[in-house]
Amino acid sequence: DGIRDRDVTGVQTCALPIYKLNLKQFHVALFLPIEVLSFKEILNILITKYNFFKKSKIIINDYEIDSNQRIIIKKDIKVKLTEKELNLILILNKNNGLKKSFLLRSIWNHSSDLDTHAFETQLHRLRKKMNKFFKDKKFITEKNSLYYLSN
Repeated sequence: DGIRDRDVTGVQTCALPIYKLNLKQFHVALFLPIEVLSFKEILNILITKYNFFKKSKIIINDYEIDSNQRIIIKKDIKVKLTEKELNLILILNKNNGLKKSFLLRSIWNHSSDLDTHAFETQLHRLRKKMNKFFKDKKFITEKNSLYYLSN
């Protein structure tokens, strides 16, 4: 539901709330005259790029995650995430309160009680990273053998 306004040409426009996207990524120079089909093709490409970048931005509490670049951001501090760290955060964001066995199957494709050292190591590194850069000691917590993203 956007805010309607009229621009200087009198055309009605709609300002929609959007994520912080760098519109320079969508800059295209057009030379006139232009064929309608060419313009339509350029417009479709720009819309596809915009939607791709928009869907990659995920807000979790005070954090912004860019899943394309695999970074987590808070207050202009950007930290690179590994693929496993990103997957762990995204899975916990969808279904908070998950068992280690489910996380092992989902992220590492391990059966239930196989080598859990990979999970423990990854979790330790992610917690250490979140504490070092964001001073967040409780980003991922464990209670009654279930793992949660903090609120």
